[in-house]
Amino acid sequence: MLEADAPSPAGLAAARATAAALPPPALLPPLDQQSKRQAVQDGLKTMGGRMVAHARVLAGEIEGDEATALLPAMRDAWRASRDRTEAELLTELQDTRATALMVAGRDVTAMTETDPTRLCATVDGAGTHVMSPGFGRAGGETLLEIASGLPLEHWTREVAEATIALSQSCASNRYETLVAQAWPRIEARVAGMDRLRATIARLAATPVTVDAYRAANWLGVDASALRDTGLSREEIDRVLRPATARLLENAVPVLAEELAQEVADETDIPAIASHCARRSGAVMAGMDAALAARITRGCEEIAAAHLERVGTARIAEMAAKAEAAGESYEEALATNGYAVLPDFGPRPASDAFDAAVSALRAAAREAEARVAEKRDRVLAAEGERLAAAYADLEPGSPASAALLTCASYPEAPLLAGLHRQCQELSAAFQQQHSEAHCARLYAKAEAEDGLRDAALDVGQRGMVPLRRLICHLPLAATLTRHGGLFRETRYEISLQAQGKSGARTLSGTLTPAGAPDVWRLTGITLEPGPLRADLDPDAPATLDLCLDRPDRCVD
Repeated sequence: MLEADAPSPAGLAAARATAAALPPPALLPPLDQQSKRQAVQDGLKTMGGRMVAHARVLAGEIEGDEATALLPAMRDAWRASRDRTEAELLTELQDTRATALMVAGRDVTAMTETDPTRLCATVDGAGTHVMSPGFGRAGGETLLEIASGLPLEHWTREVAEATIALSQSCASNRYETLVAQAWPRIEARVAGMDRLRATIARLAATPVTVDAYRAANWLGVDASALRDTGLSREEIDRVLRPATARLLENAVPVLAEELAQEVADETDIPAIASHCARRSGAVMAGMDAALAARITRGCEEIAAAHLERVGTARIAEMAAKAEAAGESYEEALATNGYAVLPDFGPRPASDAFDAAVSALRAAAREAEARVAEKRDRVLAAEGERLAAAYADLEPGSPASAALLTCASYPEAPLLAGLHRQCQELSAAFQQQHSEAHCARLYAKAEAEDGLRDAALDVGQRGMVPLRRLICHLPLAATLTRHGGLFRETRYEISLQAQGKSGARTLSGTLTPAGAPDVWRLTGITLEPGPLRADLDPDAPATLDLCLDRPDRCVD
């Protein structure tokens, strides 16, 4: 009996009666007397706690046989015990049920007791038990609420008159006397509740739009404005909180749909995924965080459906292009390696998009399976061609610059294998040929010994070893000596500077910078060019800029 998960008031009363009928502990073995007695008390306490928790949940429900039977059963239990704590629980549950009915737009006075026998049993009690200390502590107004079945603030004059009429069959006129004594206070409480009803009606009339709800402070109410209702702050909150919560809950899908209105115009997948978060951040300042999260979630569910539609169409479009493309590396490059999955940007943080993202990935896997073999063939063929190109590559040749920098092999995910292969071949080639190439470069130019270990001034970056600049194979540099017996010797450098728009030939003359073994490059030119008019062709800063960003050095 004590093990029931959600015991009823009658079940708890039966358990208490059974416990009371147990043989006295003195009949038990001495060592068991205290433990058995305590076990029964603990079991009843736990069972009572479960009953109260279940009753508090059930009192807020307005449908179902169990919910309907709760309050009559609680009144029966209280009539048997006349316990003050149980009286407080009963009036709390009646308040909860009345508020739930009012918030749902139901007639609260339907809770009123209509059976004179039950009303009189509450008021009269049995024998002299009605005059017990427990009864006296319940209080007159509490007794009226329990007997009538309706919290006083929901009474009407008709309720008062109808229940007084029922009480005429009672053993005493106690009920009528209590109503007459309390009526001025009851009227004040009813007037206060009418103010609350008017406030709730005003909130309910707010148009369900983001602008209107924001102007209405998201249906927030200043409690100080209701201070003169005669109701306590707790009583006001007990009514307003569930009433506004219900209004807001009903508004969530409408506000979410408004928030998502423009998402159907979005065609960019990352923009679709971030639409609701951006919109909610812009319009929901001051809103309760939990409410904002529910509205945003509703918007995201709408956006997720649009994301799936747009993504599915994009995958179909990309898959068609990938399948139609030829089997040359150039065509693979043009389609990002026969890619069929569009750029989603960062994965949406909200799990509202999980189903859409999963569906799109499944569609992409299906499309990917149709082009995977073609991609493998193209990558294998290009890998063989790349290896052959490195095998035939001449150190310092014009073709070496583009090949050694791997500029033709972007780090696109589906082409990353070729990029890695090119980098590995480039590193191996440079390790094998760099030193010999540098020696040939200096020997061909008949460079003086001091030039071999010279430094080049590149402005803010300081000094760079000249050999690092001209011997680095991808730059395909040349060092040329001019002059002779009767003319001053000078050296010209020409190297390839790689920009976004392609390679440019950077040329200039080595000029002593004044310090030992330090040189500058002067007379800088670019081809294709010309050099930007506002740049000094003799300045180290110009060399620094043109090496790093050659596209910014030309007009």
